[in-house]
Amino acid sequence: MRNYTLLTLAFGMLASCAGPSSVQVEKHAIVRVFKKRPVSIHDEISPRYYAVLDNGDTVPVHERARSCDTVTYKYYQYVEKR
Repeated sequence: MRNYTLLTLAFGMLASCAGPSSVQVEKHAIVRVFKKRPVSIHDEISPRYYAVLDNGDTVPVHERARSCDTVTYKYYQYVEKR
């Protein structure tokens, strides 16, 4: 009985989710790419790369990212159904 109750609650939560009501897209150019200093052996084996964007954000990127590449942000806005 408990499993049926949990399943019903889970289904109700999933069914109440609506699709995004609006999507906002922002594109930013990479200004520079840098490699994070290794602090452990794991960082030396697989180094991490970060990019500074034209709006001042710092985001993780792959090692082949170069200046003037574009990073796209997508913001999804959901409206609660009542």
